[in-house]
Amino acid sequence: MSGMSGMSGFSFGGFRRKRRSKRGSNASSASSVSSMDSSDDDFSVDSTMTKDVNPMVDDGEVNPIVAHRMERLTTHDYFTILDLSKVTLRDEDIQAVVQGISAAKTLESVTFDKCKLKDEGAVKILEALRAGNHLTLQKLSMRQNSMGNKSAESLVFLLENSNKLEELDLSENAISSRGAGIIFGALTQNENNILHTLNLSQNE
Repeated sequence: MSGMSGMSGFSFGGFRRKRRSKRGSNASSASSVSSMDSSDDDFSVDSTMTKDVNPMVDDGEVNPIVAHRMERLTTHDYFTILDLSKVTLRDEDIQAVVQGISAAKTLESVTFDKCKLKDEGAVKILEALRAGNHLTLQKLSMRQNSMGNKSAESLVFLLENSNKLEELDLSENAISSRGAGIIFGALTQNENNILHTLNLSQNE
């Protein structure tokens, strides 16, 4: 794979391919709605649109933001973007996310940046993406989650089989050179791979 660049974390911390102009109007529309609109039909959650993404929740209860997003995701078939960035996902929340992702059919962009997942949570979510057969995913971002090599291993199914994934951000985690090798190995096994942006900067 050409275009490797030296970035912090790995000497081969990231690579970029020339972007292919292939996204349709539906994907572009969904992205703009997610980033600019905070209506009930929006699946994007961040601190600029929701004042408190981590409200006080009793043990055993799901964060109401997570519960709402998962309810919308599983009851409507036109949502393509799920963004739970900055929402601290506890065991109860992760279970709800796993159920929602497993049942969803139309996801194209998934973002779990700064959710404090660690390997245990990340693996569960990645396995849910596999169980839901989400090979239509175009973007996956799981930045700054203390994820390690087990998470890299759970990505293999998606990387070996997807012909849609264009962007993958795993920066600021704890993936070692062995985990990076697993990721690159999976990508080289996929003849239909169109990934043009991979960010592994600031890993171990």
